[in-house]
Amino acid sequence: VILAAPMFLRVVTTPMLTALADRAKDRANVYIVLVAASMVISAGYFLPATYAVVLAVSLLLTIVWTPHSPMADSLALSGVRRFGSNYTSMRKWGSISYLCANVLGGFILAATGPQAVPVIICVALGAALVAG
Repeated sequence: VILAAPMFLRVVTTPMLTALADRAKDRANVYIVLVAASMVISAGYFLPATYAVVLAVSLLLTIVWTPHSPMADSLALSGVRRFGSNYTSMRKWGSISYLCANVLGGFILAATGPQAVPVIICVALGAALVAG
């Protein structure tokens, strides 16, 4: 249930939030609010890991975290149109960064164990917030 329920929830909430972002004056502000909310909600994983806590945090986090990717792509494409940004370069370096972050995360988890997962999530969302 903890893994499946968020999948169903994201089907409903992601289109609603991305549509809200499309109607907003600046989609970047909506993105920043969602990243900040994700960071705050993910701190719930530091609470005692009971079934109810993990389910509640996972469901809330799904609502605000899932729209990040489509919104970031939308913002990147806006940058291409508005500022002549190089989308190919953004995707290439984004993919390389993603790969490096996953390898680094794997080394961190191998050295520390699964208790580092909430810390990694919060730190990564903090970095996304600063970047946003």
